[in-house]
Amino acid sequence: MSETEKLQKRNPGPTWGYALIYFVSRILPWPVMRFVLRISALVSLGLMKEQRCHSRQFLRDALGRKPNWRDSWKHFAAFAEFLVRRFDVANGSDPVFESGDDSQERLKKLTDAKEQAFHGTFHFGNSDLMGFWLSHFDISIRMVRYQVGNSSDLKWLEERFGDKVGFLWVNQPEDLLFALKGAVEEGHSIAMKCDRIEHSSKLESFDFLGKKRWFPFTIYHLSILFDLPVVYSFGLPSNRHGTRVYTSKIYRPLGENKRVKLEEARLHFRATLQMLENLVRKEPYQWFNFLDAIPLVNQEKELSVGDQ
Repeated sequence: MSETEKLQKRNPGPTWGYALIYFVSRILPWPVMRFVLRISALVSLGLMKEQRCHSRQFLRDALGRKPNWRDSWKHFAAFAEFLVRRFDVANGSDPVFESGDDSQERLKKLTDAKEQAFHGTFHFGNSDLMGFWLSHFDISIRMVRYQVGNSSDLKWLEERFGDKVGFLWVNQPEDLLFALKGAVEEGHSIAMKCDRIEHSSKLESFDFLGKKRWFPFTIYHLSILFDLPVVYSFGLPSNRHGTRVYTSKIYRPLGENKRVKLEEARLHFRATLQMLENLVRKEPYQWFNFLDAIPLVNQEKELSVGDQ
């Protein structure tokens, strides 16, 4: 993909928006910064019609009621605060990760065994910091990302963490398998976001927030292909620099054939989605997928897609 095409595909907001937030977050105390972010969220709420629409659609399902303007404002403000947390890490601050369950112990078993894995996550909470949480373990991680014109913040993060955490920039679906093969052969584990269907060729339907929706299922097909386990990690902010971590159980591609392995994968993903739904119900404003990225299943499409 050419540089011109990358610039045409970009995160919402002005071209200078991320750089401005990054600069201001370095000079303002956190209470003042939060006030500025809440004001900017009001402005964004008025300007970003498409994102506001998708926010309201999601909040209706997550809250179980019709959202009002204050709900949407809280949603936009939560995302702005997340950006600051990501910029803090890029700027050199040390993120603090904590776990109230056996999440860290579960990951430690993998890393102690020097075992590579596919690490899945969603656009929820401190999702982009999960790869850096994994850097605390004795593994090298490569995060699959779609490069857009204003993704400089991710480049700043990559520069800080060096070889332990890096990115696989995959803008063309046909490049994914080749890039993953090279990274796995070099001994890296792989981190992927698994809640947007536009870059996935393997889709399956699952219940989430009371409705049947399409989800990417590619990570499990890759797990079977490369014979590597799958584990999902989610993080919710506890303060400006703190993240509470939750992980799923570990899926391993065991079974006598691919059909059996995929059935076990479906059971694993259903359990993971249930865990995520419980977190979303508690913290609905931490859902940062401001796109219609997990569309509802309609009967006609479900019959035509089938088991890919």
